[in-house]
Amino acid sequence: MWAQCCRNRVRRVVRDLQKRRSKTGAVGFYGMDLYSLHASIEAVLKYLDKVDPESARRARLRYSCFDSFQSNPQGTVMRRLPAQFESCEDAVVEQLVESSEKQPNF
Repeated sequence: MWAQCCRNRVRRVVRDLQKRRSKTGAVGFYGMDLYSLHASIEAVLKYLDKVDPESARRARLRYSCFDSFQSNPQGTVMRRLPAQFESCEDAVVEQLVESSEKQPNF
């Protein structure tokens, strides 16, 4: 299933990041909440606006691929989720990697 494929890729990225960090700087992945997707994105952007505006700018670009989900997330999710999320996967993984690498500085 597509979701398992994407989740596995994120887990690999997190595992690779963890190998490069100390035990005190642990990285974790605890799942994806698709129904509060935009609320989660807004929380990340709000935080980044305060601590690293340039990272916030890049995050906005990366997350923009989810913009078409805003009007009817449940209906859209059921019809287009696999194709839409697969097209956003690389950008979201890039954001995860950047945020994880910068986390000690935040």
